Amino acid sequence: MKRFLETIKLSLSSRAFYQRVLSGTEPMGFKYFFWLNLIFSAVIACTFIPITYSIVSPKAHQKVVETIPADLEVYLKEGKVSINQPEPYVVENKWKNDFDSTTIQKCNGDSKCIDKNKDPENLVVIDTQTPFSVEQMLQYDTAVLIKSDSVITRKANGNTEIIQNPKDFNFTFNRTWVQEKINAFSWIGYIIPFAIFGLGITIGFAFMLLAYLLWALVAWAFLYLFTGKKALSFKRAYSVTLYSTTLFFILEAIGIIIPVVKGNVVQLIIFTFFLYYMTRVEKNIEKHEHIPGTPTEKIVSDDDKNNGTM
Repeated sequence: MKRFLETIKLSLSSRAFYQRVLSGTEPMGFKYFFWLNLIFSAVIACTFIPITYSIVSPKAHQKVVETIPADLEVYLKEGKVSINQPEPYVVENKWKNDFDSTTIQKCNGDSKCIDKNKDPENLVVIDTQTPFSVEQMLQYDTAVLIKSDSVITRKANGNTEIIQNPKDFNFTFNRTWVQEKINAFSWIGYIIPFAIFGLGITIGFAFMLLAYLLWALVAWAFLYLFTGKKALSFKRAYSVTLYSTTLFFILEAIGIIIPVVKGNVVQLIIFTFFLYYMTRVEKNIEKHEHIPGTPTEKIVSDDDKNNGTM
């Protein structure tokens, strides 16, 4: 653990460390990257704990159930919808968030565009007696419009999507049905953080190793063009990239608070300047600085090897 923590420090602050990485006197970096990714995956998994609580909390369950009116029953039979209440039946959106008029998109004058920045006044409207039209969806100002043979939903981009009712599926929708489904599947909430962690250290780890091959190509080209390391192998450039992922994980963490930092272009710019600073050679670099547990060796660059000098 002491060695790992020291490597984190050096990967962020030591130019002598990166010179050793370039010369091949430091390990390739796969082990370090694995442990760094494991910690990052654990942190991400922890951020899902509030979501887990919202899924398994009895209060959350009750809030969802109470969204369904106690006297409402919706019947689906042979693809046709009917209800036990007068129509149109409206379920209000109790969690709507009204935006200031200056932030509301005006849809550029399109009368058939649904404002995507304003939450609808109604959650569901059931009207099985009239045909669907966009004007009707606008008039009802609802997230979901249920017709006799289809369900129309309002998408995040302001468009609508029509989903035809299945003709071979019959059921009755009411509060009891919702409560039964919540009781049957609420256990899923408990495994969400563990699933996120597992995906992070397996699929996420493999994906990022491949993704950093592209970053390594950038590093390889950069080192070739701007640092004079003409004989640098791609393997060493990849090693530098793996150690520099410490900076990437920090940027990702900052990006949770400042979203612009999470952009690939922004990260590429920061990474380029970081790479330039850490890999350019100056005579006064402290070459004796090393990770505890590793032997101190004289740094032999790839250029020196090729020239036959030590």
